[in-house]
Amino acid sequence: MRAVLERASALIVLAVSAACGPGVVELSGPTMGTTYHVRFVSAGFATSRARVQVLIDEVLAAADRRFSLWREDSAIARFNAHRATTPVPIDDEFRAAIALALRLAAASDGAYDPTILPITRLWGFVGEVRREPSDAELAEALAKVGWRRLEITSDGSLRKLDPAVEIDLDSIAPGAVADELSRRLFAADLRDHMVDVGGEIVCRGAKPGAVPWRIGVERPGATGEDDREIQQVVEVKDAAVATSGSYRNWFQSGGARRHHILDARTGRNTGSDVVSVSVEAPTAMLADGLSTALMVVGPDRAEALVAAFAPAKVRVLFLLAAPGGGVVERSIGW
Repeated sequence: MRAVLERASALIVLAVSAACGPGVVELSGPTMGTTYHVRFVSAGFATSRARVQVLIDEVLAAADRRFSLWREDSAIARFNAHRATTPVPIDDEFRAAIALALRLAAASDGAYDPTILPITRLWGFVGEVRREPSDAELAEALAKVGWRRLEITSDGSLRKLDPAVEIDLDSIAPGAVADELSRRLFAADLRDHMVDVGGEIVCRGAKPGAVPWRIGVERPGATGEDDREIQQVVEVKDAAVATSGSYRNWFQSGGARRHHILDARTGRNTGSDVVSVSVEAPTAMLADGLSTALMVVGPDRAEALVAAFAPAKVRVLFLLAAPGGGVVERSIGW
């Protein structure tokens, strides 16, 4: 899962704003190119710590087998290598991710598209070397892109309508993993917890004393990409938050900054003044995918895109580059 979570770690624009405090256990570590942090309320520290670590390891290992573009034996890699239109069986978690990706593609008129892998690979965002492709190379890659060339069959399998189609779920997979970890914790009666996988965060319940989980929304620093300043601090309960941004995973080409969030219709950056989009939603997978899609469509089309996911409660915060420097906010329900 290295490719998936390397990208997510470059989009860490949300940070926990305070220490855990008494009664909260924290487990964290490196995972697949980024980090995870799990915080939960428990009285039995030693037993809970060991038990939850096993749970975390199981979920992360399963996610790697499902979503990794760096493993030839992962479910997504095997599907991409399948050069036929016969259906391919997939598990429930994979099906939920691709179903949401297809909904996002339809709602954004293809600006967001899970079949974008030929383009992200061409730019080097799934790979080792970043470079700006030529118009001819982009045209060739775009000919292989199109979300309507995928379908979920009546028995729940995934089928290509074009054998050349390849999918990239980097914009949804970290959120899906955070959601799965949260579900497993809840099922283990650890109902007050916060899960952070590569910056995609799920908050359930509260800390001891009904103290809410608090998340800091970052503002890009003015002097370099290592600067991390807080734009807002928000309290989150029984919801998820994710942020996508243009200022972490980028490279310089022809005097311009080229970032990894691409419009699947053109294969290029939009050129808009959107610096980041933070989304609060019922699930991290929805927040993760929506934040990426909204980076592409921009604030003027944001309300229509968010409305496509009603009645889900969704809040959106755009940070836009200000003409004189810094950022200005635009929001929906935030």
